[in-house]
Amino acid sequence: MPINSFSRMRSITLLVTFVFLATLSLAGQASREKLSSVENQDVNAFVESFKADISKTRDLTRYLTTPIAKRILNTVFQDGETLAPELLARTAPEDLQRFYVAMTNLSYLSQLYVYTRVELKNGGLREVPPERQYPRPVYQSLVRNDTLTAWWRHDSSQEPIKTTDQLRELTKSYERAAGMMRRDFAKHRPESSTMYRKNVSWLKTRLQPIKVTQCDSSASCEGLPMQTQFIDVELPVLTLYLVRSNGKLQLRMVGIPEGLW
Repeated sequence: MPINSFSRMRSITLLVTFVFLATLSLAGQASREKLSSVENQDVNAFVESFKADISKTRDLTRYLTTPIAKRILNTVFQDGETLAPELLARTAPEDLQRFYVAMTNLSYLSQLYVYTRVELKNGGLREVPPERQYPRPVYQSLVRNDTLTAWWRHDSSQEPIKTTDQLRELTKSYERAAGMMRRDFAKHRPESSTMYRKNVSWLKTRLQPIKVTQCDSSASCEGLPMQTQFIDVELPVLTLYLVRSNGKLQLRMVGIPEGLW
């Protein structure tokens, strides 16, 4: 079966999420908590504001370039599956970040598109072939990239990226495709699709409840004030990783919900 590029992009996004959560666990245990009714209202208002913003921009870049995201990014590619180790060692941080941002943005946009085309309860996103993950013009643009077409053509033993030129060309292909999808979504909003609404309705009952932990040591607080709350909010398309410190909510990172398909 040809490799599903959405699965590849999503797996890297999930790996970033895993590394992020692992840093909290390894740093020290944090106590579990529940939000008060007022805190819950604050979180819901924050989430609604985020959703309103992202529905206009369809761009995750500002949320993928936070300090925590930058700090763990190098770890994400150390498995050598996407970037060859020798390339990772010599890649400039700005090139690595740009590649990750481009890949994750396109993964997010592709997911939105698939939600308008496939009924999720009848099959997982990993089973969607590449040509159905994007509007036709976007797919035709992507297949012009030799690295990406090779990944689609082969199985899980595909070659990692080995050269800087290859990395930069793939990054530009992802960015160009994302721009095309944003323009398409500006004309045809995913949220207006009957299939999208059906999928979101189905997913809502399967999302994890809000998870709240409170750091209780300098290690687990990661430089933040003691008793900082870490709040994970799972949405149908994204997971938000928030912190509440000194009464203020901030978004530290975004990820893709795990285990839904």
